[in-house]
Amino acid sequence: MRDLFETHDALVVVVALALLGGGAVLAERAERPPLKTAGVDGLSMKVPASWLREPIEGGAQFRGEDAVTRLEIRQEERADGPGVTVDTQLELARAQMHGPLYQRLSSQKRTVGGKEWLRTEYVYALKPAPDHAPRIATAVEMAGPSSGRLWVVTLCGSEERVRQLEPSVLTTMEVTP
Repeated sequence: MRDLFETHDALVVVVALALLGGGAVLAERAERPPLKTAGVDGLSMKVPASWLREPIEGGAQFRGEDAVTRLEIRQEERADGPGVTVDTQLELARAQMHGPLYQRLSSQKRTVGGKEWLRTEYVYALKPAPDHAPRIATAVEMAGPSSGRLWVVTLCGSEERVRQLEPSVLTTMEVTP
């Protein structure tokens, strides 16, 4: 029996590497859900195929697998006036929407699909339904100009879910003229 293993070391190593490689491929597929293309008035991106589309004022919302996970795509009027930047306009809107339990974590510019977007990460408290306990949600918001208007794309959910979805959803945004 000892001779069998000593003479077939290379075969055992090759089989082990094949099993590890197959496991890595399956794990990556399990982490990334199947995606579909979703669009709203000239902005398209990939979203998980199981998500449902709902209309909202100024755009659309895609609902995830729980009461917190969602993607909102909307167009807003761009504020006009001295000293009013996209960042300050959106900061005021978020503070009005989420109240005192809102906190911005970071904000920086990022290029996606050949356009420059303002990426802002924040957390806020919410109560998904009257009989639910309050929760903390994480959001990543991407904002970019569109013909005098402003695209605002917000991915919300648990911190872990947002981290998992951001690379496969928010990096696929494309604006068509």
